[in-house]
Amino acid sequence: MRVKSEQPQSEHMARKPRLYLPDHPHLLAHRTEPGLYGFLSADDYKSWLHFLGEAAEKTGCRINGYSLVLNQINLLLVPANTQSITQCMRILNCRYTQWFNTRRKRKGPLWSSRYQCIAVEQGHAFLDVLSCIEDRPRELGLATTPEMYPWSSYRHHARRELSSLIEESPSYQRLGSTGGSRALAYQRWFRGYRDRLGPSTLTAHLRSGTPYGSLTFQSSVEAMTSGRLEDETLTLKPRKRFTSNPRS
Repeated sequence: MRVKSEQPQSEHMARKPRLYLPDHPHLLAHRTEPGLYGFLSADDYKSWLHFLGEAAEKTGCRINGYSLVLNQINLLLVPANTQSITQCMRILNCRYTQWFNTRRKRKGPLWSSRYQCIAVEQGHAFLDVLSCIEDRPRELGLATTPEMYPWSSYRHHARRELSSLIEESPSYQRLGSTGGSRALAYQRWFRGYRDRLGPSTLTAHLRSGTPYGSLTFQSSVEAMTSGRLEDETLTLKPRKRFTSNPRS
């Protein structure tokens, strides 16, 4: 598979070049401009998700998970090609900002000019990242439990309140043979994710642009960033099949 690498805009930035791997999950984090809230009502959240669905369909992005809070969004996206995520975010931000500004009678940008995006390894790593972003509202004090927060994909994965936006990841599907068994297994996985991944760790990966997963996975992806495999196909070795009954 071919990849696209976007160089940082400033030589002083420590962030690695942004890398997109087609047909592989990516964690994306995007904040509003300082001092602004991107969501002020339930209609705002609903409209943003509607525009996300439209943009993802138009650009060939599959949505594996999401979490929206007042000034930040987190997405797990699988791009069809090296342009998909960039195009999806451009369309989404333009449509939603126009809608939000018209509704609020305001002008100017709403979201920061740059989002953070890293590749995530399938398997354990993916499930931990999914759990972490779906737990973000509770961590911020916006809900006492993740199932009480309506603007994340947690209810889809743990409660089977299915969202038409979500295309379930192979990592999630391997948790069980039926929807109910997958939901129960994911609840168990979710309860233990904090022993393996904390928000500060994920934030550090996003800030530096470091892929999240095993050292083998990180090395494979970062080798491409350095240019050693620029024109080659990246073959990611599958990790050992994981159990659907992790210790909680």
